[in-house]
Amino acid sequence: LGDCFVTAFPRNDAIIRVLLIIALRCGGSAMASMTLRARHWLTGLLCSLLFSTSLSADVALLVHGYASDAGTWEVSGVNSELQLRGWSRGGLFTPGPAGGVHLAAGPGEAAANRSYSVSLPADAPLSLQANLLGTVLHGVRQRYPEEPLILVGHSAGGVVARLVLLGDNHFRVSALVTIASPH
Repeated sequence: LGDCFVTAFPRNDAIIRVLLIIALRCGGSAMASMTLRARHWLTGLLCSLLFSTSLSADVALLVHGYASDAGTWEVSGVNSELQLRGWSRGGLFTPGPAGGVHLAAGPGEAAANRSYSVSLPADAPLSLQANLLGTVLHGVRQRYPEEPLILVGHSAGGVVARLVLLGDNHFRVSALVTIASPH
């Protein structure tokens, strides 16, 4: 599962579970080279870690990569894997042209554990995407001021998420999970 990276501020077991869920879904190439017995053992180990403690109320924000869109998380099956493990689809956050944030609420918007996708202009400069993600994070924090917030970024989305967190982390992000991001 070699190209997953997690930073927790501070460490939280729910964050580790999110990382493992996504690693299970995205780590197919690493697992493909294993024997069938080793794959079953590793999958069993990871699933036992996922279910070792009860989930707390958390918000996960999924940031897509370059030349992609928020639908990537659905098409790849990551949203389905998260839902199987208690993370409902909260909806889609989109930064507005005047600095606001629009939420297209999903079916799980009122659930305890919610994952939201973010729609960013994937071909825009990283600094612009980071500014827009900051606007979204501000809106998320207004909506959910106390819940632990987990940022998950794929590829360039991980770099964008990391750019937003440079400095003082005033959005109080609990963890950053990046998948296949060039650091």
